[in-house]
Amino acid sequence: MVRNIAYMDQLISLTKMVSHAHPWEDEQILFEQLDDFLLDCFQLLSHGVFTHEISQHGHPQRKKIRSVWNKDMMSYAVSFDVLYAMIKKVLKKKNGLNKIHRIKHGGLYFCLFYYGMQDGQMVWGYIVNHEKIQAENKIFEFLHKYLKNSFSCVGEIKKIKGQSALAFIDDITGFYNHRKLLGDLNYLIEKNKRIGEAFSLLFIDIDHFKDVNDNFGHLVGTKLLSDVAKRIASLVREHDLLYRYGGDEFVVILTNTKYVDVKDIATRILHGVKNKKFKLDVENDYPLSISIGISRFPEDSSSSKEIICLADRMMYAAKKQGRGKVCLVGEKC
Repeated sequence: MVRNIAYMDQLISLTKMVSHAHPWEDEQILFEQLDDFLLDCFQLLSHGVFTHEISQHGHPQRKKIRSVWNKDMMSYAVSFDVLYAMIKKVLKKKNGLNKIHRIKHGGLYFCLFYYGMQDGQMVWGYIVNHEKIQAENKIFEFLHKYLKNSFSCVGEIKKIKGQSALAFIDDITGFYNHRKLLGDLNYLIEKNKRIGEAFSLLFIDIDHFKDVNDNFGHLVGTKLLSDVAKRIASLVREHDLLYRYGGDEFVVILTNTKYVDVKDIATRILHGVKNKKFKLDVENDYPLSISIGISRFPEDSSSSKEIICLADRMMYAAKKQGRGKVCLVGEKC
């Protein structure tokens, strides 16, 4: 059992820093160094920390499990079946939440830590090994000391990057701008070469938006542009990437997403904008629709320029078919 409660409290606050932000390359380097040390010194097969959100009724939400770090994955996890089964097993133990639980799954031993509650989330850790682990306290103490020293550095890096990131933010929509899009596409293409992770690009254009500026002026047009951006942001997933390409054009990047899910997400955005009542003023609504083109990497394209051009071409195909449609490479609108 971990006896030092201060360690748990401090580790919760440290994991909070990670769980509320997208993983950054600096953090990945930090965690990889930590992994190497733990794997070498304690002969572990794997370890990690993750958060598990709780519903308003206090029930665990299976689709809200997120990995804070893991040697093979620093991202959201929506199918952590083995971990979820372990959590359910622990939750059934009325008196066991503050203990370390060893659960054998197949030929492996899982050592599950419960750190506590933070912002509506349960914070957990796990260690995987071939044999029962005898060094939990030492591992836990090392995690605490390592994170305490290292996160101060990561925090400073985040501040600096946060300031420089303003150069990549569109001031009307709050989305990333065209410059950031090109950089992210190059990063994702290189990532695909390393681990084979595919992604899709949605090119979105507001139908007849020129009429808004011509009839009501650019101030009204700017407000509606901002409102449409907010609507699109509410219809995508938390980890999807949003950009203002230029004018009334937007780009959404969907990473590690199945083809059928890409189409479902695009259709949800399409109908979500169409069914929204956008305000010209307090009393008057203005209907808006969008056209969406989709291309995928690497199935449809081989470069950042090509995936943008293909999605743009599909968007214009949607407009030619009567607007307010989704068009994909190789399919009819």
